[in-house]
Amino acid sequence: MPVSIISSNQESGRLSRSQVNQLIDLDRYPIDQLESGAGRDLIEICHNNLATQAIALLPGFIRPSAISGMAEEAQDLIDQAYRYDQPRVAFYEHPNHHHRAHDGDDWSTLRSKRHPNRYCQILNYQIPNNSNLR
Repeated sequence: MPVSIISSNQESGRLSRSQVNQLIDLDRYPIDQLESGAGRDLIEICHNNLATQAIALLPGFIRPSAISGMAEEAQDLIDQAYRYDQPRVAFYEHPNHHHRAHDGDDWSTLRSKRHPNRYCQILNYQIPNNSNLR
């Protein structure tokens, strides 16, 4: 059954299960068959992990060979990436927040401290449609 994603192998963005399985371990994580018993089990595990740990990790979801290929693709796009370098505060509060600290106290000083904030982001439109990064 074809899965709809954008791929380097097909202009239509339709991939076979075996093509998707080259990127994602569908045997371990059957995201293409969520109605199946294994798919429902995966959903239940993820829901339980989110409820108890606030995170659902899927080790080995993307195959190691695919990760290295995608890392190379991303590295080739770094020169085009959006760069951001502006200080920021760690905490943002709505002006009407009832726990807002008062100017001059230690809490206000801590919350208003500015920290370096730098990142380099490859934007969606910069990723070619035929890229496995999609």
